[in-house]
Amino acid sequence: MGGRWWVVRVVAPPFLILAAVAWYLHGHWDQIPLRFPVHWSAGGVPNRWTNRSWRGVFGPLIAGGIMMIPMLAMCVALRYGARPGRGRSAATACLLAATYAICLSFSIIPLLPLVAIPVPLVPLAAAGALVAVVVWSVIRMKGPGAKPADPAPGDLFVPKGQGMGYTLNFRNPWSWVIIALFVLSIPAMILVLP
Repeated sequence: MGGRWWVVRVVAPPFLILAAVAWYLHGHWDQIPLRFPVHWSAGGVPNRWTNRSWRGVFGPLIAGGIMMIPMLAMCVALRYGARPGRGRSAATACLLAATYAICLSFSIIPLLPLVAIPVPLVPLAAAGALVAVVVWSVIRMKGPGAKPADPAPGDLFVPKGQGMGYTLNFRNPWSWVIIALFVLSIPAMILVLP
């Protein structure tokens, strides 16, 4: 498949997961308790509560979507703005793993009043999957043939001078758009979280 379908396959699924959870919550609105926990201590004890309102129920889904936008933008930018190589695909895999960990965490939180899921398993499962992908990516980036091609001046991402991975090429104006997405996502999330 062409490049456009790669973008659809990468960008669409996390947002479809959030939309499916929102649809489920909307359909079961009357079953959501008037007050329910949204944050827990390391021991699994609730320590922050919210009310059944659009912000309390859908806020985590919206915040998760806001967090995913700059990360998925970086995935797409890496795909089209860096030279091909094993390092590029490994860096993209790390970003996608982090995106899916965010998506699953922020999807499960609003479902907890309706579905019995052991609370400590949610962050542990997301973190475990993320660590596994990062370890795989580091091994892949250090393997033979992992050195990327020399970058062109207009590339959006360039290999780091020291270490491994990629960094933004600040000569490319699109790098400032990516930074703006990250910076703007923080106050946007604060506005929607309960």
